[in-house]
Amino acid sequence: MWPISTVDCPTQKPATVNRDELLEKFSDASSLKSDIDRRGRAISDQLASGLTADELDDYRRLMAAKTRLRLQRQETDDWMRLADQLLSQLSVDGDDRVQDPISHC
Repeated sequence: MWPISTVDCPTQKPATVNRDELLEKFSDASSLKSDIDRRGRAISDQLASGLTADELDDYRRLMAAKTRLRLQRQETDDWMRLADQLLSQLSVDGDDRVQDPISHC
């Protein structure tokens, strides 16, 4: 079995510090989610009191479609960014081949 080093590496955080930071982030995220859920319920209650059942259904479908479209747009943007990176890499590789065509012989 390999010996465990007792020398602390100054660039690494101890596991307990990492755990504490993750627990704090989780707590913050849970709090944010609770706030968002609470606000969502309040908005839904207000909409339900001001809209007919059909209008409320239409609104909910619109919000669901909007969320899907945002996710699809983000995915499309990610693919476009990847394609741009690949094209720029290909053009760099292609430039190397054009500048030195004899080196492959």
